[in-house]
Formats: sequence, C-alpha cells, structure tokens
Amino acid sequence: MKRLFSVLFVVAGAILFLFGLLFVVGAGGQGTRYAIAAVGLAAGAVLLGFGIRWFRAADLDSPEQVLAEILEAARKRNGEISELELVAALGRRASLVPPVIEKLLAEKLCERQAKDGATFYLFRDLQPRLFVRECRFCGAQLSIASAAVKCPRCGGEVSSAVARSALSDGAYKMDE
Repeated sequence: MKRLFSVLFVVAGAILFLFGLLFVVGAGGQGTRYAIAAVGLAAGAVLLGFGIRWFRAADLDSPEQVLAEILEAARKRNGEISELELVAALGRRASLVPPVIEKLLAEKLCERQAKDGATFYLFRDLQPRLFVRECRFCGAQLSIASAAVKCPRCGGEVSSAVARSALSDGAYKMDE
C-alpha cells in the first residue's frame, strides 16, 4: 500500500513538474503564466520528493530487504547471530524480523538454538569451513601438515575433509 501511494505521488509530481515546465516555455512574458509555472514546478518537486522518500522507506521495510540485512549480519558474525543482535542491527524495523526468520526456519536455511539464556540463529551455509585431518575410528585430529595415513593412536585410517564449525560453541580453538 505504501508503495502504491509513493508511486502515485511520483506520477502526480512528475505531471505537475512537466506542466510547470510547459508554462515556463509558453509564458511569452506574461507574469501570471510564470506564477502558474512556479506553483507547478514547486508542487511537482514536493510531490516527487515525498514520493521518492516514501518509496525508499517502503523498500527498506520489504521482506526481501530485511532478509538481505539478516543474512549480512549473520555473515559478519560467522553464521551465528543472537536475537538481540538482530534487533540491534535492524533498529526500528525489528518487528519485521520474526516473519522472515520463521520463513528461514521453515525452509531449513537456519536453526534456532538456545545458549546461556539467549536465542541464537545458526546459518550453516555462512559458517567458516575448516580443513581437518582426523581418524575415522577414534576421531583423533591430526595436523594438516602431517603426511600420516594411519592414526598414531589406534592405527586407523586418517582422512581429510572440509568441516563447518560454529566458532562460539567452543569446539574450535586456535591454541590446540
């Protein structure tokens, strides 16, 4: 509805502005025509300005824009973002988040998790991917630089794979 009114304001503003230009061109030195032209140009400019402003505001409130901002915020936080961070990222438009998140949850594009009394949304496709070498049997992780094909603990086969890991769950540590 907001977009419809904004488009109507833009169209009306453009028409008034063009009539104002037409009166300027056809004024022929008559003061009343210049006055009508000035009113047409001013009213057209005001209507155009309001229409464009309302259109941009309606665009910011669209579900597509909210989705893009949610995904950008999650990407910046390695695929995991709390509900409070989403509210902070979207500001006055935070009331538009729940329907978009519910759609993402229904499509299984994200998961809802509760940690330390807070709700987090986990976007697996946005999480960092780590290259790991581990034993298929005992799960021991080996150095990536290691050329070992057998596990030093159990003698099982060592395989290399790309794994996704949430950086906040404590499973990934740089000092190990």
